[in-house]
Amino acid sequence: HGPDSHAETWWSFFKFKLIHLLYDDVDGSIFGTVYKWSKKSTSVPFHPLGAPKIVVAFRGTVKTSVTLPRDVRLDLHILPNRLHTTTCFHSAFDAVKVNVHHHGVDNIWIAGHSLGAAIAMLAGRKMTEEEELVL
Repeated sequence: HGPDSHAETWWSFFKFKLIHLLYDDVDGSIFGTVYKWSKKSTSVPFHPLGAPKIVVAFRGTVKTSVTLPRDVRLDLHILPNRLHTTTCFHSAFDAVKVNVHHHGVDNIWIAGHSLGAAIAMLAGRKMTEEEELVL
């Protein structure tokens, strides 16, 4: 997010619009985003078969003075399988859960890179265990 971000190129190319930012309650950084497919931003009047209507995406470790200390602490929670105990993960899971219940399990994709991939995979696993829904 911001002048150096290239994310808008990605989401606009695939005809998504940004609908929500997820902020880390510890350092205030954006750690995730929610995108919605927008037929208004495309000449295709229908939703492509198999494509998600919602994408919940989580970023990887960012090496800035603001984010690195928190991201390293989160990374270190992965080793002993404790990432699920962090407030960052709870916020991420809540975003996934709300969107699954609002839009349907078949309309959601979760994605992430590095640390974000760990969050995405853990959220998917927890949805399977607690909600009996497979993403």
